[in-house]
Amino acid sequence: MRHWALLVLITIISGIITAGCVTTGIESVIYEDSAFVFQIRDTGIPDNLMVLIIINRIDGLYQEKEETIYTPLDYIPGEDTISIDTPLPEGSYKAHLILFQDEKRLNGYIINFKVDSED
Repeated sequence: MRHWALLVLITIISGIITAGCVTTGIESVIYEDSAFVFQIRDTGIPDNLMVLIIINRIDGLYQEKEETIYTPLDYIPGEDTISIDTPLPEGSYKAHLILFQDEKRLNGYIINFKVDSED
């Protein structure tokens, strides 16, 4: 009986440890010069990555959808920094970036940012 309990415990622990592991992900997102600039974390970037960017304008306690972008990622092998031009008017925003491969969600990232008149 102890062997079964130990086996079940080891299985549960290994499942918990590996449950959140993602090899492809978005990190270091910033909005500068009218573009989202972010890095892709991966051991080998897949060929068919898509990114969905949902941009909401923040006004006090209210959010209103400003723009939605769904585009393939154009990247150069060996470089992991991506830039997507997205000119926005002055204001406060929240953006949800979601990375897809073959219509399967791989990773997501949320960023709050402000666009000033100089951007």
